[in-house]
Amino acid sequence: MNYKLLLLHLLIVIQSYFGQSTNVKRCGLSGPSSTCTSIETDGDITINWSESADPNNIFVRYEVYVLGNQTPLTKITNRITTTYVIDKSLSNEQFYISVVSSCTSESTNYGDTIKTISFETTKIDEGIELIKWDINSKKTNDYLLIEYKKPSTNWIFLDSTLISNKEYKDTVTNCMKDYLSYRLKVKNKSCYSYSKILSDSLKDSYHPDIPLITSVSFDTLKHGITINWNKNSAKDVKGYIIYLKNNNLSSTLDTILFQNNHIATTYQLLNATEQQVSEFRIAAYDFCPSIGKKNQTSAQSEPTSSMLLTNTYDICNRTISLSWNGYKTWDDITKYRIFEKSDNNKWKIIDSTNLTSYSKKLNEFKNYDYIIEAISKQGFKAFSTITKRFTNAPSIPKYNYTNSISVNQNEITIEHYVEHIGGVKAIKIERKINDIYQEISTLNINSNKMMFKENNLNTSRETYTYRIQLIDSCGLPSVYSNEITSMLLKLDSKIDSNGRNVISWLPYVGYNGGVKHYLIYRSINNSDEKELIATHNSNELTYEDNLTNIIHFDGNVCYTIIAEEASNLYNLNSSSSSNQVCFSYSPLIYIPNAFTPNGKNPIFKPVLTYIDINNYTFSIIDRWGQIVYQTNDVENGWNGSSGNQELSNGLYMYVLQFQDGNNKEYSTRGVVNLIR
Repeated sequence: MNYKLLLLHLLIVIQSYFGQSTNVKRCGLSGPSSTCTSIETDGDITINWSESADPNNIFVRYEVYVLGNQTPLTKITNRITTTYVIDKSLSNEQFYISVVSSCTSESTNYGDTIKTISFETTKIDEGIELIKWDINSKKTNDYLLIEYKKPSTNWIFLDSTLISNKEYKDTVTNCMKDYLSYRLKVKNKSCYSYSKILSDSLKDSYHPDIPLITSVSFDTLKHGITINWNKNSAKDVKGYIIYLKNNNLSSTLDTILFQNNHIATTYQLLNATEQQVSEFRIAAYDFCPSIGKKNQTSAQSEPTSSMLLTNTYDICNRTISLSWNGYKTWDDITKYRIFEKSDNNKWKIIDSTNLTSYSKKLNEFKNYDYIIEAISKQGFKAFSTITKRFTNAPSIPKYNYTNSISVNQNEITIEHYVEHIGGVKAIKIERKINDIYQEISTLNINSNKMMFKENNLNTSRETYTYRIQLIDSCGLPSVYSNEITSMLLKLDSKIDSNGRNVISWLPYVGYNGGVKHYLIYRSINNSDEKELIATHNSNELTYEDNLTNIIHFDGNVCYTIIAEEASNLYNLNSSSSSNQVCFSYSPLIYIPNAFTPNGKNPIFKPVLTYIDINNYTFSIIDRWGQIVYQTNDVENGWNGSSGNQELSNGLYMYVLQFQDGNNKEYSTRGVVNLIR
């Protein structure tokens, strides 16, 4: 062998040992640009490489070498055949592939060195497998893929990690019935290299992750609470346990089971209480029968409470104040939205706030519903309970009626009936003055029947009109009662030659049922006793009185009218009196100047009208100044005797003393001629 042939041989050996590690390119086809290895289940090594392009048809063969061995394992003359299986006995070796092509002579180019993926597994816990590998990588950001499988199943992607990390821990959270197998996978351009397969016996010794409740929300349609939580990352979760705490008492509410390859992450508590805050917790559990018939249950989740919405209503300011417990599960509450529904219309958003309270003015006598929606930055939403309010105003009493106005001398008395309830506080009495109502007085309501008196009025010349306004429990003016007007009684004429007296009156105004009739009362001789002398219909407003037949009439006469109400809405028997009209008549005196005891005028006595008969003295005095006769009875007279002795004819003096109905004293003297 000459020098040149020796040099060529050394170059081939170096390339064979180190692969194509030089950038020097010889003529002919290039070595494979991509090579991958797979270790089969029986330990054999399958090598794959990229097909060499041969536009000039100079391909001769592929040759597969063990690094350091000059004799190829095989020679492949079919260019499209790009795979070769190496016996497992060479699993610890490295390989390379050459491409032989015809240039001026046969030319050989070499691919990169090929090495199988080497890794090992160690069980560091009955449920944790440590996977380590030793892979050279040209790039620091190259990834490898980790796959696993159960017996008789396909490979499943587990995770990916940087090759430079060198190790990976797999925590088993699923029930395992047999060995768990692992393999590593690395991509090299157009193909994947697969490691050998390692298996280990692992079991799930860990409870599932603690669930995270995402929302506890009130359902406005079904009037229940809906609980939502995240799907557990542990794939062998068989159920969830829901716990409820009300009034500081905890209990197991329900259990959600795995059914039809599905497990729900929502629960609805129908007919949930709307009167208190309900606190919920969730725990997850799995079940591994091959390990033992036991459940592995996670710790309970952080408590999540329902939002209880309550309201108070300021009846005086017509303002509702909403208050709710903040939704404390989320740390990123963006806002609370306030929904309102009035008189059974649709829900609408009326405002939003970052606070846990809200106030608003409302209209009277309407039904309002409210609900609060909490919203987090992550888009979670939860509704509070519903709170309702009917917007009462201070209650209006069923009856508010001024049933009488009566006159007594210069005083007017008003009687008013009002239902004594919490919605009314006082009554305000107003009187019309110059056609404008003005406040006279205010009385606190302490019973159903209220009395008011106003004096120093000119009731003998004027009528008076009143109305009463309620003051509600907020101190605000409310509804008015009926208007009432007093009666005014007048004396139209005094006793005339026919002995008659005429009175008239202005009608009573204000009865709910109208005037049933007027009762005419008369009193004489300054007596407090009134005599009903007539009854008139509501349209009869005058009366003519005959006083001539009254015996022992002292000249004082008074009249009063009583207006009685017809049936009214309040079943009250109402009556009102007018002012009293009185008149005093002067005494009338007639005394004869002679009488004949034995003739036609046997008795001598004065004829008197309109005097007080209780203060009367009639005396006869003879010429010597002796009283021969005296009486205090207006019905008695002198018969011309003194005792049992008849007196002689002649002139005698009489003295008459009396009082009228107003206690005015009268005295008169004269002479009378006694004739027999």
